[in-house]
Amino acid sequence: MKPTMDDVQVVLARFDESDWDELQIDAGDFRLHVNKSPRSERAVSTPGATATAASPAAAPAPAPTAAAATTPAAGGDDTGAGDHGDELAEGVVVRAPSLGTFYRSPKPGADPYVEVGSDVTASSQLCLLEVMKLYTAVEAGVDGVIVQVLVDDAALVEHGQPLFVVRPHGE
Repeated sequence: MKPTMDDVQVVLARFDESDWDELQIDAGDFRLHVNKSPRSERAVSTPGATATAASPAAAPAPAPTAAAATTPAAGGDDTGAGDHGDELAEGVVVRAPSLGTFYRSPKPGADPYVEVGSDVTASSQLCLLEVMKLYTAVEAGVDGVIVQVLVDDAALVEHGQPLFVVRPHGE
């Protein structure tokens, strides 16, 4: 019996929920190897077809979504500035739309989507958030300039946690 993609997705979901670090399944001409290392690639292979569910090492940039929640920064009143402890600069705070792993670039070794000083539009992608190998693009939500990056690459972030501060154009 040849497994379907639904079968593979069930196995991957159970693997993600487990405390296992690695899993390999070889059944006839079907091979599945997965690893929870943040820089590894998951591959499923069958004769004539290959499907891949990957970590950021091979993740295609997802279609932009309106995932960024933005609110005006309140000076130093916001205590959710990650481990940096810095006061938030004046501007618009881009917050995490969900919990997940924060990635500044589309894959390891690639340039980050943005740096401090980068000019962005409301639809500019700033980062990726990954939850169980599902990636969400976080957009700026405002035209402006990045004045702070508040989270380290590959850090776990919580829903609503400040990720970036953007100074809107004209301020």
